[in-house]
Amino acid sequence: MKTTVAVAAVACAVQALAGKIQVKGTAERMVDPDTIVCSFSVSAMHQEPEKAAAEFALRQNAVLSGLFSAGFTTNEVAMHTVSMAPEFEYSGRADKQFKGFRYEAAQRVKFAFDRLRLARLYGALSGSEHVDSFRVDFVRQDSDALLQELRQEAVADAIRKANEYARGFGVAVTGLEQATDAQASAAPSDSCVQFSVAANMKRGIAPTPDFAQLTPQPVRLESAILATFQTEQP
Repeated sequence: MKTTVAVAAVACAVQALAGKIQVKGTAERMVDPDTIVCSFSVSAMHQEPEKAAAEFALRQNAVLSGLFSAGFTTNEVAMHTVSMAPEFEYSGRADKQFKGFRYEAAQRVKFAFDRLRLARLYGALSGSEHVDSFRVDFVRQDSDALLQELRQEAVADAIRKANEYARGFGVAVTGLEQATDAQASAAPSDSCVQFSVAANMKRGIAPTPDFAQLTPQPVRLESAILATFQTEQP
């Protein structure tokens, strides 16, 4: 998959203090996503906690069976959090009615970007009566390594800016006093699809997406360094 690289050195405010210059170095890349991460949950509720847990186990096994039948493996399917808590319905400011114990698990399916497999995942989850909605994110698998590279580029950008501003102020940079990460993040928020269609599909309302035409947006990776340099008159 082709990767588009665009390193950005964004102009920012500079602070010239007594014998110091503080600048913000930045770097950014837009990269094609190579991994699909799907998040969904399965839950069950009953007046008795033991029966809520038993019903959850039945629903969980049914969902997993559908995923395994669609070709997904135990290495790709993981349960993240499990919780059971009483649930109440509020009819007024102080009035509440006990509804039951809800047993719920947040889960994730993660696999390399593949439109055909995504279509199979969609079919397995949207066709299950135990999954009402699920979210699909398109991410970059090696984002941590790329963010480390961006941090170095942000440092270089901060050094370049410090020297440039120092020349303008008629001083020279003599050393680094302090440097902190101002920002280091992967932002796949523009590359996600929310599927809340299970109930609607059963009613014949929601059409199946055209996964062959699905082209996720690039993932934005960015890093910023706030650095303070020592200066002196040349």
